[in-house]
Amino acid sequence: MDGTAEVYMSAVLIIFLFFIFLILPMMVENRKRKRIIAKLAVGDLVVAYGGLIGKVVGVYEKGLLTEVAPGVRVILATSLVMRRVTPQEAQLTGAAAYLGVTPVLGSSDLLKEQPAQK
Repeated sequence: MDGTAEVYMSAVLIIFLFFIFLILPMMVENRKRKRIIAKLAVGDLVVAYGGLIGKVVGVYEKGLLTEVAPGVRVILATSLVMRRVTPQEAQLTGAAAYLGVTPVLGSSDLLKEQPAQK
């Protein structure tokens, strides 16, 4: 092989490895997230990329109406929804008390805390 062929083979190998280790996992994660979003229904708990946890109150084509506290509703773009939250996860984060989720893991110190009154 001459030097030119080795350069081309190296470039092809680098592009292939780049695709396998960076692009492919992102594509798989995006497909998985799109399937989860397509299955969302009213009453599901979701977490957004900013860490906001809320109960789905309305499902629209490009967004979700979520309730993050009693009487506080926020519209989330579907692209911001990271995943569904199980009631167990909501309880561990302390969100269960605000979202009306029935505790399933027993008593938790997080649920005993009350938010500061303004």
